[in-house]
Amino acid sequence: MTPEITIVAHAVNSDSETQFCAQEGIFIETDLHKGIIIKRLRRTHNGFKGLAGFGSSLEPLKGYPGDLIADLNHPISRNYADDVSKKLISLGLTGISICGLDFQVVSDVSKLTDSQAIYTLNGPNKIKEFLTNYQNLTPASGFSINHPVVTAELIAQLKQVSGADIFYAWLVDTIEGAKKQIAQGITGIITNEYVMMRQAFAQAA
Repeated sequence: MTPEITIVAHAVNSDSETQFCAQEGIFIETDLHKGIIIKRLRRTHNGFKGLAGFGSSLEPLKGYPGDLIADLNHPISRNYADDVSKKLISLGLTGISICGLDFQVVSDVSKLTDSQAIYTLNGPNKIKEFLTNYQNLTPASGFSINHPVVTAELIAQLKQVSGADIFYAWLVDTIEGAKKQIAQGITGIITNEYVMMRQAFAQAA
C-alpha cells in the first residue's frame, strides 16, 4: 500500500488559483517577496517582480482554509522578518508552514507566527549549512528538498539530528518521479501537477 503523501500545489500566487485551491481544500505553497523599490509585500514566483514590489496581494490568503506554505524569497530588505510576520498575523495566517533558503529568517518568522519551520535545502552547501547551524535555529518541523539531492541516507540523517518528520521534495511533476522520491522517505510532493497527483495517490491509498 502506498503511504499517505501530502500533495502541495507549487507557486500558487494568482488570486484565481488561490480561490480554486481553497475551494478544493488543496495544500498550497506561495512565494512571498518584500519589494525594495515599491516597499510592500507581494506574491509572485518572479524574483525581479517581487523585488520591485509587483505581484499579487496577500489579502486573498486571509484565513486560508487549507494548509499553506509561505516560501520566503529574497529576504534582503530591512526588517523583512518582522514585516512578513506582522502581515501574516494580520491575515490570520499563524500556525502555517514557513520555508526558505535563509535559515535565520525562516527561524525568526516561524517563531513570531507560531508556525512550522521548514528549511529549504537546494544542494550540498545548504545541507552543510543546516547541519552546522541547526542548534541555533527554531527547531525544524521539516524540510523542503530539491529532488535531485534526496537520498534515503540524507532523510535519515536529517531525522536523527532534528527529529523532524516532514520531508517535501520539489519540483516533481510525474507520478514515476514522485514514487521514486517516496521510496527515499519523502512525505510530501511539491508539484505543478497537483490535481493529477492528488487523484493518482488518492486512488493508490
